[in-house]
Amino acid sequence: MKVVYRVIVVAVALLAAFGAIYLGGSALKATLAGLAMIVGVYVGLRHPIWLLWLLAFVAGMFPAGYLPGVHVPMVFSFAMGSLLATIIHPWEVTGFSTLERWVLTLVGVSFVSLVASGFNLIAIMEYVKWTTATLLIIVLLRLPRDQLRRFGQVYVVSATAASLLAIGIVFGDSGGRVLKALSILGYGVKDNNFFVYTESGAVARLAGTFLEPNSAGIAILVAALICAVVFDGWRRVACGAILLLALALTLSRASLFAVVVGVVLMLVFASLSARQRMSIVGVFFLGFCVAIAVPKIRNRIFSSFGSQDAGSNARLDALKDFPGYMGGKWVFGRGWGLIEFKDPSKSIATNFVANAPLLATYRGGVIVATVFVLTFLYASYLAYQCLRTTHWNLAFYGGGFIGFFFLTMQLDIGTVTIPATVAALSLLVTFLKYTHELAMDLDDVGRGRPGPVPPPLPRPAPRTPVVDIVPPRVPAHARAQ
Repeated sequence: MKVVYRVIVVAVALLAAFGAIYLGGSALKATLAGLAMIVGVYVGLRHPIWLLWLLAFVAGMFPAGYLPGVHVPMVFSFAMGSLLATIIHPWEVTGFSTLERWVLTLVGVSFVSLVASGFNLIAIMEYVKWTTATLLIIVLLRLPRDQLRRFGQVYVVSATAASLLAIGIVFGDSGGRVLKALSILGYGVKDNNFFVYTESGAVARLAGTFLEPNSAGIAILVAALICAVVFDGWRRVACGAILLLALALTLSRASLFAVVVGVVLMLVFASLSARQRMSIVGVFFLGFCVAIAVPKIRNRIFSSFGSQDAGSNARLDALKDFPGYMGGKWVFGRGWGLIEFKDPSKSIATNFVANAPLLATYRGGVIVATVFVLTFLYASYLAYQCLRTTHWNLAFYGGGFIGFFFLTMQLDIGTVTIPATVAALSLLVTFLKYTHELAMDLDDVGRGRPGPVPPPLPRPAPRTPVVDIVPPRVPAHARAQ
């Protein structure tokens, strides 16, 4: 078997190098591709868990980065490697939960829409990237729960480091020196120029290695929610504070409002003591005061959905134009290889609606959109059960997930169109299942405070040992008399 593995490694590496040369790549790129394939295949065959640790690090630190010398996204590469390793190697968890069955159904009906809508090479590649990112839910839930927790910790620490880097870029690197230094990973100076335009002028928004502020808001929000359940003590406080600060600086209203919704739901539904409620209200009020004390955050929040908000007006126009864009293709959608999802100028011209369920309809049709919504409604039911626990961090995750689905996903396109953001959504769903399992274990049924402990059963009276009474032996001559 070892000989077969070695043959596979060499064959795949040679094919990768030949393909790079045939497609016009340089000898250096071909060499790098060959080396990457050798290392990747070896790790996947011998140490598959390493691929998951690398995926957690890359998804948190460089979600929009590319492999050096090869124009392939790192998140996609490690996610695909993890998926293949899951197929090859046996894992401790073998059965599929109801949530995972919904995810597999969504992938299946999406494939039907791909075939029915007239697929081409671009459409196939887009489907493969979306499916790979979505199936991360299945891959990660194969792990033993201690390893899944470690995966979440690596992701949170990486996202925290990326947030610190992005904060430094916002306040001290207007020239883009940091991103220029990361050009080997596909970043550049132009990636630092993200602004929101207000009446007082252009205001910089945090993007960093996430590249786009709204995508940064989603990734950082996911990391903050995961942080609440995989860390405790000072690590939770330190990472959470940095992540929430970075989230505020993205000026992503959809993500910020999801946090507010999550906190409100936690206060309403969680079985918390009065002291816990007062502490949560105090921390939340303090954070809100600090946020609105910053002019650009205050203006961004209070200008939401007003008559002068260009984003809100464009969103309303897109909703009005949505039926016309469908053009009678409601069943299987307009297709997966849409140019407006790839070309920013076409995206602006089309002005498709920034709403995840409607975008699922736009791309894959009403069948895909129906399964998509049902999947997340079931996930929201699990999140509601997490809300009913006595543990604030589990309740915060449940409330944050509900806020994410009913608010953020209705106001942003990334969870459908951007593979790195789809991967972040998959992590959110994965750790919802992890959080729900914790809620079931800690609160027995996960629907509030545990019931009264029944009194112990009375101890049975000690049993008296049975002693056999043997009659005295009568001599034979005495019996004869």
